[in-house]
Order: sequence, then structure tokens, then C-alpha cells
Amino acid sequence: MHQNKDYDGAWECFNQNAELNNPLAKFWLGYYLLYGHYHEQKDPIKARQLFKEADEHNHSEAQCRYAVSLLTAGNSENPSIDAMYYLGDIYVGGKLRVKKDEERGLNYLRVAASNQNERAIALLAKLGK
Repeated sequence: MHQNKDYDGAWECFNQNAELNNPLAKFWLGYYLLYGHYHEQKDPIKARQLFKEADEHNHSEAQCRYAVSLLTAGNSENPSIDAMYYLGDIYVGGKLRVKKDEERGLNYLRVAASNQNERAIALLAKLGK
């Protein structure tokens, strides 16, 4: 439906599946809300929440979009610690077709860990760093 630009039909399908806790459907609902595909409604805050929910089920593209949404929501003087974790994870693992850059990823993870981000602390421990 989405590929045929039947955005209303796709929205209904995604919405029904999101109610069943389907991470792919939650990702697509977030995508639609971010870009206004459903009746030109844009809601970046709700989109971020849906990306986060999909991320919690390890949906890799949702992880990236969630991290980017956190960075763009903040300002340069107060970067989001959660975004630092997600970017670190992406770079360390070479996820989402991003070229693996362990040094850059570890830097992001260390910033997040120094700000008490539990997931960053756990990942650094798992990596032995």
C-alpha cells in the first residue's frame, strides 16, 4: 500500500498492527507522523515515541531515527545522552549500512556512560572497554 501511495490504507494497516505491538508497524507509523504521509499530519514527538518503542524490539532503522530525533530535539550545548548511546552502538557495530568506526562509537558510548546511561555502561562492559 505504501509503495502504491495508498497512505490512508497503509496507515490503517500499520495502526492495527501497532496495536498488536508489532515493531515494524510502530516504525512505519512514526515515519508517517514524521513526514506527514497521513492527511499531512506531522507529529515529531509522537514519531519519536514510536521509534523508541520499535527500537526496544531491536528494529535497527528505528534505532537510527530515534537517535537522530533525540539529537535534533536538543541543542548543541546539551546533547541527548540517549542519542549518544544509540550513535555509539551504530558506529561500534557498523549497523544500518554505516561504516564501522569503533573509535567514534566508543567515544559516543563513553560520553553516554559518563552520564549514567545504563545501556552504554552495559555495552562498554560487554565490549570489555
